[in-house]
Amino acid sequence: MAENLRRTMSNREVRAAQRTMTRLTRILAGDHSIGVRFAAGVPHTDGKTVVLNPAYDADPVLNRIAAEAIAAHEAAGHIRHTDFGAWMGMINEILAGTEDPVMRDMVNILEDARVNHLVAQQFPGSGDMMKVHHAHTYQRFLQMAKGDTSVQSHLAPGLIALASEVIAGGRNPYEGMNDEIDAFMDEVRPVCKGAIAQPNTSAIVEQARKVTEIYRKHFPATDEQMQDEANARGDGENPFADDDHSDSQVAKNAAQQEAMGQQKEEADPSEFDNFEMPKKSTPAQEDEDSEEDGSGSGDGEDSEEDSEEDGSGSSDSDEEDGEEEDGSGSDGDEEDSDSNSDSDSDSDSEDGSDSDSDDASGSDSLKSTELKELMDKIREEMEEKIHDEDADQKKRDDKEDKQVNNVDHYKDTGFYDADSSATVQSTPADGHRNSYQYTHYVTSHKGQVNTLVAQMKRLIQSRKPGKVSRRERMGYLDERRVVWADETDRIYKRKKAPKTQNVAVEVVIDESGSMGGDRAAYAAEMACVLSEMMQKLGWDYEVVGFQGRGSRANINVRKGFKDALNDKTKASLSVARAGSCTPAGAAALWARDRLQKFPAEKKIMIMIFDGQPDDSQVLHDAIKNSDSSIGWLGIGIDGCDVSPWFDHNISCNADQLVAVGMNTIRRLTRGL
Repeated sequence: MAENLRRTMSNREVRAAQRTMTRLTRILAGDHSIGVRFAAGVPHTDGKTVVLNPAYDADPVLNRIAAEAIAAHEAAGHIRHTDFGAWMGMINEILAGTEDPVMRDMVNILEDARVNHLVAQQFPGSGDMMKVHHAHTYQRFLQMAKGDTSVQSHLAPGLIALASEVIAGGRNPYEGMNDEIDAFMDEVRPVCKGAIAQPNTSAIVEQARKVTEIYRKHFPATDEQMQDEANARGDGENPFADDDHSDSQVAKNAAQQEAMGQQKEEADPSEFDNFEMPKKSTPAQEDEDSEEDGSGSGDGEDSEEDSEEDGSGSSDSDEEDGEEEDGSGSDGDEEDSDSNSDSDSDSDSEDGSDSDSDDASGSDSLKSTELKELMDKIREEMEEKIHDEDADQKKRDDKEDKQVNNVDHYKDTGFYDADSSATVQSTPADGHRNSYQYTHYVTSHKGQVNTLVAQMKRLIQSRKPGKVSRRERMGYLDERRVVWADETDRIYKRKKAPKTQNVAVEVVIDESGSMGGDRAAYAAEMACVLSEMMQKLGWDYEVVGFQGRGSRANINVRKGFKDALNDKTKASLSVARAGSCTPAGAAALWARDRLQKFPAEKKIMIMIFDGQPDDSQVLHDAIKNSDSSIGWLGIGIDGCDVSPWFDHNISCNADQLVAVGMNTIRRLTRGL
């Protein structure tokens, strides 16, 4: 895509869009755990997260339309219907040299067309969004056909022609310009509906082989060319691809589907009854095109006869006046659109520049009054939606900014010690206001979070036995009330469940230079998992990071006791930071003094670091001299040993927290 077409969404736009897109995608996928994030590159999904490009189009409205259309394609299409295991099987055959390499693109095109049609049947609103998005995508196919070098694709022209008709809903953009492509499309067009109307991906792979045979008849390849295509691994950059189906991405998707045990929905053949291919243009329309270019003249009567002979059909307006139609969509368009007839393909400016106007040419669907009205309607609705989202997000940001972590905020809590050997600062926004990484972490470890929550509910409770409730109609027989059995049925008793105690937790994360690389990310991931657990349990908790020099620690508060778990604090929790030295003892002293003053029955101090403190003795003393109400847990990230300082210690990352650390966590909580 030409660089000047790129448009980067602002941070606030991304946050607003992500909130809406996440809700939409979960509904479309039928899975509340699906996440959405915006990132540069080709959009894709791994079955757990839908990744969208925040810079798809220069027009902010088209940019958002593209995002919603692609989200529907990924969530309601691929997540619901595509079997990536069958797709990967085809790729393995290509790599083994037993399958034609063009099958990569052929399966991609046919499967995309299949799931797009299913999405439109099941979610008509999303179908309309995809229709508008594909109309604008088709404009770029037209530019490529006209030789515009600013628009590129890894697809061969014959495949672009196929994709234009089965996905974008437009006429072959090379029609009348390349005889071999025209011959290929004439032969393949009648079999496309049957090839696409399949129940599952495995059937699509079989149909793709048949379409590939037709393709190779018109576009043969030498053994050397076939080998080069096979080695390409499907990783070619395609600026107009709506999703990434490179070999590596398909392999990830297949592995993810298998790990999650996902069962794909099969399509009913009746769902494809209304699937239609664009009709080939009639000779009369071709003459009209050449007449406008000054290279020929049209004949309405011939158009009528030829269209009847080839079975393509002609509109009533052609019968009445075949020569007056100029392809601009002005005169006779209403009747013309109803019959889905074809017209001229040149709404671009004379110098060949792109035009994204609603009367874009070259496609029946684009010329129709119905589609023009749909495009205007969706544009108007999208502009209003973006405006409302922006206003709502601004209110949210303003509210969060009032809760921003700063020194005064922590002084006001009453637990801030101005004389401690630490400097307190807030987490800088530095662009990390999006919470998608937090969501990704906790979704990836959902099972572990649920296990921890269940275990903690059982372990963290009052040691006092539950009181007995007497005079109940159900329960255990109350020996004291048996004598009243003739007069009342309230002769039973029940034990009341022990009351869960109030718990406060301080999590301290090493942000020193030795945590550089993956360790900082592992620590952030661990903090997010612990945060989600404590949030579900309703505990009071705070998460801080530390680094510094000498005996003084710089405390970076990621989420304070008084802070809500919102987009800002989630983003802060998930950021990986590393730099400077490791005054772990000074940080432990600050956190210990702060936690000791917090009004809670049970208190837990968790330190996540790599076992390389600069003030080892200070750390020893901070733990040894702490209040007996505090339980200390050391987590050695990336397998680092922290046992020299902590009696209760774990050496693992978040993915092994339950398997490796559950017994240690049980011993810690029972000892409180």
